[in-house]
Amino acid sequence: MKYLFCIHHAGGSSYAFQELQNHLDKNIQLIALDLPGHGRRIKEPLLMDIHDMSCDLFSQIKSKLSNPYGIYGHSMGGLLGFLLIHRIRQHGLLMPRHLWISSTKAPEFKYEDGAHLLFGDKFYHKIIHTYGGLPEELMKEKELLDFFEPIIRADFQAVETFQYHKPPKLNIPFTVMLGSNEKSVTTEQVRAWQNETSIPIIFKQFSGNHFFIFQHLAEIGKIISTFM
Repeated sequence: MKYLFCIHHAGGSSYAFQELQNHLDKNIQLIALDLPGHGRRIKEPLLMDIHDMSCDLFSQIKSKLSNPYGIYGHSMGGLLGFLLIHRIRQHGLLMPRHLWISSTKAPEFKYEDGAHLLFGDKFYHKIIHTYGGLPEELMKEKELLDFFEPIIRADFQAVETFQYHKPPKLNIPFTVMLGSNEKSVTTEQVRAWQNETSIPIIFKQFSGNHFFIFQHLAEIGKIISTFM
């Protein structure tokens, strides 16, 4: 059995990947991870530091790294997948066969939006305009907004306060994916992931915005299965 560890976007959870399993080869088991304060771990205290997040993810998967595996992260999850692999290497454990990244700029490009410093409607309008991640109808549901706001804000704080210090290059293949109508990440920023691995990256573009993945699950599943 091969494992695919999936890491969710800011404000998301493991439930974002629940349909992807249906599009993977039968010998691949999808293991969707939740950060504290998300999904199945909703009652745990939130983390606001990207390195604390990668440490938490490492603790979740380290006992499973004797099997062949890959890592897939969307948006914030892409950056976390990258940091997680470096943590795995530092511990001298089996490295992944592949890293798949979608809608994530290379770590050399700083996230300077300052979204986590905004409050009220400015915070949500920034997220909707840039990422398309919240339906307009949700803006009318104050209880839901109050519930999700600290979760999303903590994740944005973790990403926006990340300080990049160039690590030694990895020696594993990357596939990087981007939506054609993406507003928060450019093609140049995605292609710059080449600077993080000695193996030529594979670049794939799909129709759609920051969350294009939900319209292309069959294609993404096929791409992942091919390289596992």
